[in-house]
Amino acid sequence: MPYLLRILLYGQLLCISGLAFADPVWEIVNELQYSEILTSIETPDNAFAASPIEISSLYLDSLAQEGQIEIRINSNNSIDFQIANILSFPNGDIGWNAVNNSTNGLQTISMTAGAVYFLASIVAGEDSYQVIAKKHPDQSSYIGWIYSEVRQTPPPINDDFHDEETNDFFKDVSIFSLEEPARTITASA
Repeated sequence: MPYLLRILLYGQLLCISGLAFADPVWEIVNELQYSEILTSIETPDNAFAASPIEISSLYLDSLAQEGQIEIRINSNNSIDFQIANILSFPNGDIGWNAVNNSTNGLQTISMTAGAVYFLASIVAGEDSYQVIAKKHPDQSSYIGWIYSEVRQTPPPINDDFHDEETNDFFKDVSIFSLEEPARTITASA
């Protein structure tokens, strides 16, 4: 009887764990195995901490609204998300948006799978990651990179700062409120 009880308990634990945890959308793979495809993918010059990944097209086809997904950031870290919506585009591309409102704040992922490329953008707190992958010619999967980008200072909003000193920019500006214009009334009989 203890043997049968152990089997039942083990089966129950497998069922519970299957419901609680999602499969990862992509797996970290050996770079040498897919070197030809990986070298054909251009990443930005400011990309760092790149890891090679494989994304199963069959797994992407199984994703459902409100389903749970796991996103591997690297071999040691992952984030769980819930799919908020699925979009089908006229050209055949499919997009997924997912969220995780954790104690670390709102985390989001946006993914798009097309005939040639798979693209994703992940924002997790102060960190952001990008994914670019190409369809494998002989398999039903995409091969590519997940990477971080060095944050760049955005360009100034006001172009006037480019050609003149910032101290001179405010020299003719009054810090006092504008005077109201005088009102004129015209009467006609």
